[in-house]
Amino acid sequence: MTEKTYFYRKLFSQDFEASGHEKTVIPVRLKNKFFQRNVRFDSQAKKWLDFDGILPEDETHFAAEFVETPVFPKAPAPVNSFSFKNNRPGLEDLSPSDMKVYLNYRRNLAKANLNAVLINDQDLISKDYFGAVFESDDKALTFRLTFLKFDRAKNKVLPELPEDVFFSSEEFFFSIKDGEFSTNIEIKEGYSESRKKDESKNFSDIERFFKEMEVQYPKKILSLAYEKLLLLTRKFTKLKLTTQVLSDESNKSDETRNILLEMYKLLRMPFEPNLYPVIFSREFQKSKRKFSYNRKNSRILKKFLRKMKLKDYRTLRKCFAERPETLLTCLRLKDAGFKDLNLFNRVIENSTNREVIDLYSRESLVFFSNYSIKKRGEIATMNTLLRGYEDLWEADDAMRMFADYFKHIPEELRKDVLTDGFTHFNHDALSNLTYRVDNENYTFEYTKKQKSLEDDIDGYEFRLPETSWQMCEIGTALHNCVASYAKPVRNNECTIVYARKDGEYKICIELRETGKGYTPAQERIDRNASPTAEQKKILNLWHEKHRISQMPM
Repeated sequence: MTEKTYFYRKLFSQDFEASGHEKTVIPVRLKNKFFQRNVRFDSQAKKWLDFDGILPEDETHFAAEFVETPVFPKAPAPVNSFSFKNNRPGLEDLSPSDMKVYLNYRRNLAKANLNAVLINDQDLISKDYFGAVFESDDKALTFRLTFLKFDRAKNKVLPELPEDVFFSSEEFFFSIKDGEFSTNIEIKEGYSESRKKDESKNFSDIERFFKEMEVQYPKKILSLAYEKLLLLTRKFTKLKLTTQVLSDESNKSDETRNILLEMYKLLRMPFEPNLYPVIFSREFQKSKRKFSYNRKNSRILKKFLRKMKLKDYRTLRKCFAERPETLLTCLRLKDAGFKDLNLFNRVIENSTNREVIDLYSRESLVFFSNYSIKKRGEIATMNTLLRGYEDLWEADDAMRMFADYFKHIPEELRKDVLTDGFTHFNHDALSNLTYRVDNENYTFEYTKKQKSLEDDIDGYEFRLPETSWQMCEIGTALHNCVASYAKPVRNNECTIVYARKDGEYKICIELRETGKGYTPAQERIDRNASPTAEQKKILNLWHEKHRISQMPM
């Protein structure tokens, strides 16, 4: 059974009201400084009549604001030294006939500017779109979205004459069962040379079409249409689908989502719906894999596994049913060089292990694993990946550095990583190495006043870093960004002092020189934490001894 729902724009508003029946539109022009009275368009008489604001009482009519077409006048040819367009000096020298031409031009220009503003609502959507119709068939699983609008292509465009009013519609038809889409709007093929610079060559005509059409329609209507189409999709798939099925787009706000494109993507939902978040995930798209399918194919999962060269077995299907993204995890493991199904199961059957593998950067995971498997085998490599690292983000960072700076890593450090994994120690070693590769090492020159800051107090050695690379070493040990201060130190914009105890870096201090001497800008320990009570006592002694101001509150 076909169900129709109508929406009509409220007068003086960007909002739409739903209606269970069709209404007749009464175009209304509202008075302004160029139009001295409110009028309505009589469709039978084909002319504008006075409008007192009263509509028929049968609730089958509604008033829609019609704005005069903004027609920008062409500037008359210059007269002598006067340019009508630029309004250059010499206005007082115009003849009466030229002055009349000028004033008429300025009036029409102001009128066009006003209409150009009035023609859009507060959401910058054209008021020409005065209505919409949802037509859905729950049995046939079809949905038609129709926008009702004033047709300016047929309206007269001469500002000195009253305009006739014509109507048109823009339709989008979706068939969930057949996976078909059609529209009465022309979809242009290809794209211009200028677009090639800004858009991917893989950006299809249909995607570009939806991107261009999206911005001109009321978002509220699009959102309601999407919800209706999603209900039909749920009936087809027998699943409780939510907007999350479309991953990236559905997490955005309605202001930034391309809802029309999402509606089109629902038509591509395969017979096995759980494949949808896999095939259309960002990771699958970035992997440049291609998978074409007939959405009605009941063996589509088997075809996908065969195409991706993944073994089809019971455990995989069970995990896939519980979590479709399991296939993406398996593709990661396959690309990383793993073949042992026991290792696949060790990952996909354990949520913690799966989260670890999914967290790693795909490119660095593939690089490290392929290298490690050749050296130590699959089991040892998997043990390295799944070690109980204290900080998984740090382990991922270390793996990225291992892949990106591999040719600079000495053999001894490579062996340490293969044997011990991405430990805190190896992360610091890799971080130190990458800094040295990317940055020039230079020795700092200090004044006598700066050198006097060095001291030994109760086992704490206060020292100035000798080189930029040592600053990297300090930053790595204390997990801070002090390495980025190398240039300011070199340019005497600040002074860095570190305190070491028992051979380990404990405190990092940034000093700024003022007219009264040195003032601490920062005094931090590991991970930018504040000094301990004991360390504060040591710092106070150092302050007093070297006449350094206390940290500002």
